[in-house]
Amino acid sequence: MRDSDDSPPFPPTASDVPAPPHTPAVASTRRREYRGAIGLVAGALMVGAVAGGAAGAAVSSHLIPTPVAPIIVNTPAGTPLNAPAPAPAAAPAAAVPQDYSDLYTRAAPGVVYIAAGSGFNGGVGSGVVIDTDGHILTNNHVVAGARQLTVRLSDGTEASAKVLGRDPSGDLALIQADLPRDKLVPLPLGDSDAVRPGEPVVAIGNPLGLDNTITAGIVSAVDRTQSEGSGRPLRGLIQTDAAINPGNSGGPLLNARGEVIGINTLGLGRGGAQGINFAVPINAFKQLEPRLLAGEVIQHPWLGISGRDVTPSNKAELGVSVDHGVLILQVVPDSPAARAGLRGGSGAQGNERGGDVILEVAGQPVKTTNDIGRALDQHAPGDTIQVKINRQGQEQTVNVTLQAWPTS
Repeated sequence: MRDSDDSPPFPPTASDVPAPPHTPAVASTRRREYRGAIGLVAGALMVGAVAGGAAGAAVSSHLIPTPVAPIIVNTPAGTPLNAPAPAPAAAPAAAVPQDYSDLYTRAAPGVVYIAAGSGFNGGVGSGVVIDTDGHILTNNHVVAGARQLTVRLSDGTEASAKVLGRDPSGDLALIQADLPRDKLVPLPLGDSDAVRPGEPVVAIGNPLGLDNTITAGIVSAVDRTQSEGSGRPLRGLIQTDAAINPGNSGGPLLNARGEVIGINTLGLGRGGAQGINFAVPINAFKQLEPRLLAGEVIQHPWLGISGRDVTPSNKAELGVSVDHGVLILQVVPDSPAARAGLRGGSGAQGNERGGDVILEVAGQPVKTTNDIGRALDQHAPGDTIQVKINRQGQEQTVNVTLQAWPTS
């Protein structure tokens, strides 16, 4: 289900998307800002991804204090009570901020309000100014299908915008607004590969149409995979408990230095989940920036399988002779995998046995379904790669010509 902003002028919408087979029954919410339209982005890798979800609670304050836990030092037995306490073994690399107001003052002018119109439908999202030429980074689902775009800066300056390049399966889009150069405040881009769980982060955006709202939290985890429906999953996501709500989509996730480390995109919500939200890592944009600036619509390669990780503890259950790899459960008809002759298992759903086990993709060892996705992402549709498999105890290599992820 995608989120939508219920503030004027664009009322809300949401569409439930069922979880794919062999995944936990967790429903998802994407920061979609349109009424009556199912989004283009998200989905199962078809190699066993987890379903994505809804948003955390809103926080509209621009000053979010975050307490610092005290350091507790145990005193060795026999130490006089008035003796100096021993110093901690190692000081933290960076103190957790207790006041984000200075960061907010610096960063808020670089976050824009995006109104996306599509006939009588429309919605609200957020975006990040990346240069003084009017280029603004946002989510693909914020702008997809919009017939007109209007952006507004924090000082109230408004301008029309156009879409340049998009990565529908990666949920990124680059737009350009006709704004005065002296009004634009680009935000510095950080290094999402260096992000660690526990780091403090803030999100700035326009949840429910509330302009320039800041929320704070920490990095809960990195390198997450989430999906909706049957499309390509989003991989390498940064998980955070900073509140993200409808309208936050496309806005920045910032570290304590005010650097953009991610673009907020979705969260988990059904089933009582709270504070589980995700951002596309900023390094994904850095890799695609020249192509997006050139107006390209990015396509990602597709194999066309669903699979299950093989481990020493489940190999007997799965009826395979190896203790690692990915067992192919199903092969999509007329997919690259099907054309290459890869075989899925047999038996009832959830109890498939006897399929090929993928051991390597394009020379990269495979232990999990995510390994397959990472290996595929280093190639393009049309590339022919080698896939090493174990079939009934015998290793063999097959050539697979990749196709683009289907759009429907």
